[in-house]
Amino acid sequence: MANFSIPRQMRTQVVMKPETTAGGDIFSGTYLTTDVLPTISDSVRFTQDPNEIENLMTAGNMGRLSSVLGPLTARVDFAMYLRGKGSAYASGNRPEWDLPMRGCRHSSTVDATPGTETVTYQPTDTEELMTIYVVVDVPGGAALSAQIVGAIGTGRFSGRAGEMVRADFSFMGALQERADITYVNGTLAPTPQFPTLKSAVFQIGSTNYAPRISEIAFDVGNRIVPIPSINSAQGVVGHTVIDRRPEFQIDPEADREANSGWWTALSTGAPLKDLSFDLGATQYNRVRFRASANATPGSTVQVVGQSFGSRTGIMALPTRLLATIDSANNDYAIVAD
Repeated sequence: MANFSIPRQMRTQVVMKPETTAGGDIFSGTYLTTDVLPTISDSVRFTQDPNEIENLMTAGNMGRLSSVLGPLTARVDFAMYLRGKGSAYASGNRPEWDLPMRGCRHSSTVDATPGTETVTYQPTDTEELMTIYVVVDVPGGAALSAQIVGAIGTGRFSGRAGEMVRADFSFMGALQERADITYVNGTLAPTPQFPTLKSAVFQIGSTNYAPRISEIAFDVGNRIVPIPSINSAQGVVGHTVIDRRPEFQIDPEADREANSGWWTALSTGAPLKDLSFDLGATQYNRVRFRASANATPGSTVQVVGQSFGSRTGIMALPTRLLATIDSANNDYAIVAD
């Protein structure tokens, strides 16, 4: 039967696994079904960072000699919807977004207390580097793969009232090669259903102020830089997180100052203490976001920007909130419970 063989976007995969040697390809050209992330199909983007070094040694002539190609680095962007595992958490039973979170410089701590099992993701001083393949299914033969090593990432979470929360991840690393490899089909878990932003119990500050919010976002804010090396075949061995600036963004309805206290917080820089909200309400399919990772008043959110705006004709106060620390890595936590 005659047909057109085309590489379909829906078949593009992101394959990820922690490295045992920093900057060393953990897959060596072969991956398993369990290594394939359940990404949103149209979110996957692979880009090779610009590495052209223009050669202007033309001896007065117009035109160009051949450019020199510099360090080989790359970036992959992809997104996933958040949900829990649907069953009691354990070291071998974590959320499907576990590896991207670990690759964004978060710890993944399992509390296996029977009946209240959780996995907590919190900033850490220890990096866990990833090998990432972006695999394109090319019909009629081997798949095309872009292979990135020494990769580290950052993430942003966003959602609207009544809808799912989307996690957008961006990873950067050394581009080891592009090669033809065998395509392996991934698998999908049909359950649990993806939770939505309903009954989110959002609150902020010591008064547990709970305004009506239409959209909310949280940006991990990792700053990533390459690690140059003249001994590396790519000119870089990988990337590292050099800093982070975690920030929440909300669009609360406009309210009287007596209720909100926004102006006092904005004008004085006075912290608002904790902030928290939930995605979902069912055990093992609930994700809790909170500034002040230890649920103590030491670490805080601070109002760093606010304006007047409208959404569907309702006046709102788009607000930026910086998650701060008072001791190492306690600025926020994301808990799957």
